[in-house]
Amino acid sequence: MSFVRAHKVEVCIFALALMLRLLYFGFAYTAHGGDFAATSNGGDGYYDISQNLIAGNGFSTVHEPPYAPTSYRTPGLPYFIALIHALFGSYYAVIAAYLLVGSIVPLLGMRIAQYITEKQVVIISVGLLLALEPTSVLFSTVLLSETLFTFLFSLSILCLFQYWEERSLKSFVASSLLLGTSILTRPTIEYLPILLVGIILWEARKRFSRTVCIHAGLYAAIVLITLSPWLYRNYHEFGVLGLSSQQGAALYAIAVPSVLAIENHTSFSQELNRNIAGPNETNFAQSDEYSKLAIPILVSHPRALVLMSMNTMFSFFTYDGTYDVLRQIKLYDGMYDVLAKAKLDSGIRVGEPTLLVLKSSPRAVLKYLVAVSTTPVAVILLGRIAWLLITLLFVIGVWQYMRKEHRNVFAVAAVSIVAYLMVTTIVVGYTVNYRYRMPVNSIILTFAAYEAGILISLYRRKYQEYRLR
Repeated sequence: MSFVRAHKVEVCIFALALMLRLLYFGFAYTAHGGDFAATSNGGDGYYDISQNLIAGNGFSTVHEPPYAPTSYRTPGLPYFIALIHALFGSYYAVIAAYLLVGSIVPLLGMRIAQYITEKQVVIISVGLLLALEPTSVLFSTVLLSETLFTFLFSLSILCLFQYWEERSLKSFVASSLLLGTSILTRPTIEYLPILLVGIILWEARKRFSRTVCIHAGLYAAIVLITLSPWLYRNYHEFGVLGLSSQQGAALYAIAVPSVLAIENHTSFSQELNRNIAGPNETNFAQSDEYSKLAIPILVSHPRALVLMSMNTMFSFFTYDGTYDVLRQIKLYDGMYDVLAKAKLDSGIRVGEPTLLVLKSSPRAVLKYLVAVSTTPVAVILLGRIAWLLITLLFVIGVWQYMRKEHRNVFAVAAVSIVAYLMVTTIVVGYTVNYRYRMPVNSIILTFAAYEAGILISLYRRKYQEYRLR
């Protein structure tokens, strides 16, 4: 009880997060007629691989002999699912564990916020927002990699922050191990260790020594050692030292059609080459070939590439996921038709990028917003408006923080990590969505809440001055 009293805020936020996730899973489970697989199988092959691991058929998405091994998924989530299933003998235990992991993420977000600011209202706001954020609730109930990745990645960041604060070698080693495990869960951050090693060296610039260089090298080495079993497996199975075979296919199957759609004033679906293996089907040999084909095309259209990159980075921050949250519980089955009709009636092609539409035809966007606001799916607009506001507060908050506070290593590392994920998301072009932002929601919300606190204080001061006149 003493622990509960000492951490009553954290306990309440955890309880709130868990309650919301349980309720949402209950609604989704009912909406899918009590079908567990339909409710929790988020696709992307993770569920299929876990079934084969449990059945002893190896790391494969194929459900018949010879169970050909797959090269495009990393092992983090499938082995997590298989481990929980082995311990408790049920996929219901797996989803229960995932609900718990998702409910802990808001607490980790609060701890990250504590390293950036001492303002308790900001820290508590971050925890509450992460507990309540609809897409975080959704992804705690489906077996996709985002929630587990966010949990492991947040722990890695926290251990690195603890190392900088306490100079604890144990935290340093834990951070690098967790970062390696995070990469094995979602390889998007496979190049992040290079950036973090640079920040480790930058942080020690005033006391630079041989020991600092050894620590930086050790961090990278431990990450590499953590990855090495999977790298060896891929070398043994496919003859390639790589984590995943998705990269080349993502460039050629997603980034190229996105750029060509802008260049040719067409749509993504029109430019999509349907004769190639997509990112979730390609092998290492195909991925390498696709990279060689994609890069010259991308470089030959610099203007379209820049516009696509700007749209993707804008969408990284502002996509909200409300549509998928409602769709999962089948709250309104006609949502897509209503949204598509509103776009077409407003002169906007379905699938046309948000930022490019705003640039070319703001009047059409306004017409679309008015049309949607008179339909039952107007709630979707609230999610997008909320993240537009949060993005604006984040950008101003980072600027204000760096100007007013000293540029501590925690803030520099946090902003750098957000920038890294934003830039690496460019490769997914028109297919960008809210999932790519989830691992850094805690950082974005911290700076947004920091700026909101400044604005609220300014408003109160101006209001008091007005009353005293």
